[in-house]
Amino acid sequence: MGSSQSQPAPAAASSLEVKQPCVVAMLHRAAQQHPGGVATVDGARTRTWKECENRVGRLAAALRDTLKLSANGRVGLVSLNSDRYFEVFFAVAWAGGIVVPMNIRLAPPEMVEQFNDCEAEIVLIDDAFAAAVVPVIRAKCPTIKHVVYCGNTPQSLLKLDYEQLIATHPKPCADAFRGGRDTFGLFCAFCVC
Repeated sequence: MGSSQSQPAPAAASSLEVKQPCVVAMLHRAAQQHPGGVATVDGARTRTWKECENRVGRLAAALRDTLKLSANGRVGLVSLNSDRYFEVFFAVAWAGGIVVPMNIRLAPPEMVEQFNDCEAEIVLIDDAFAAAVVPVIRAKCPTIKHVVYCGNTPQSLLKLDYEQLIATHPKPCADAFRGGRDTFGLFCAFCVC
């Protein structure tokens, strides 16, 4: 009943000191406690928690430093479920942005409406949607500064490539420690009944 003991401070995550409960804390903790444990499996790709944490931090650095994601900037995601989808969720929070996963059942004009409504700055898109969606959002979404390809098959439609962005950032950026009352994501529902 009425104990005056304070709550224990969160454990340090990797080389980062977690100052408040944050979205990425789960990833940091898993990388610290189970660095060699399997985090994701996507086809022939298997990544450990430590590898995943490193990739997420480096993608966050690319979002923040190369693509100039603003604080609370929106990052759209048009993709099927994959290991990269998982990484994007954490990387956007790590970079201080807000993830906007798109309902893949929407038609491109409906996606345009959602991206314009949330004022997305960056969109990551995979091979399942790039050909149909990229031309439409380029033409009709003025706030989108960058479109990044995050698919598996070679393509020539987009200059920015997910794996190249990670490769060009050898170190993770500082975690924005989004948590508490910070907005993590905008999850758009769109239904025609």
